[in-house]
Amino acid sequence: MKTRLTLLLLLFVTTVTIGQNKQDKFKISKGTWLLEGDFSINSSNFKITDNPTPNKADRFNFRISPKLGYAVNDNLVLGLGLEYSYSENQYENLYNQEDSSNTYSIAPYIKKFFPITSRFAFHLQGETAFSYSKTNNYDGAGNRVASNGTRSYGISLRPGINYSLSKGVLLEMNFGALSYSHSSQKNDENSSKYVTNNFGFNLSSSSLILGVSILL
Repeated sequence: MKTRLTLLLLLFVTTVTIGQNKQDKFKISKGTWLLEGDFSINSSNFKITDNPTPNKADRFNFRISPKLGYAVNDNLVLGLGLEYSYSENQYENLYNQEDSSNTYSIAPYIKKFFPITSRFAFHLQGETAFSYSKTNNYDGAGNRVASNGTRSYGISLRPGINYSLSKGVLLEMNFGALSYSHSSQKNDENSSKYVTNNFGFNLSSSSLILGVSILL
């Protein structure tokens, strides 16, 4: 269903393109600043009720990610994204364990816009991301029993489309990515180390990301 919606959206953009004046095209002028931001907060819980042993979990997640870009040429933007996220899990079972993690990320990027109409544009965004995450595990008495640090980096190429809501507001939709990532996790207690490499190509509509940019 989501794939069909994406295809219909692309078909709509193509249809609108045919009826547009070729001289009237989407443009982000050189010298323009672009301010973006993502924010999310979520809490959830689950409980097993048909078990004599209590089993319940409460989860909380928080994420904020501001981005600032600058048009070094018409429709060509260089920028930098920062991100911080926090997550916490509490378990009510035989051990009453708890874990929490903090993640910090930085991601420089380059984005090229390809005009379709006066309001629509296709874009490709290439970025490199570096992040560090620290996870602590606690027992029922609040004592830390384990700690893991994870360092990772990755590169990706993301396609997307844009719609100009007004002169200073841009609606953006990214779908899928061609990406590679590498992560290294180390356990502080026993010095165990785990390394993961991942390569992926995904154009599925299940990975849609919506955002809004303010042009300054």
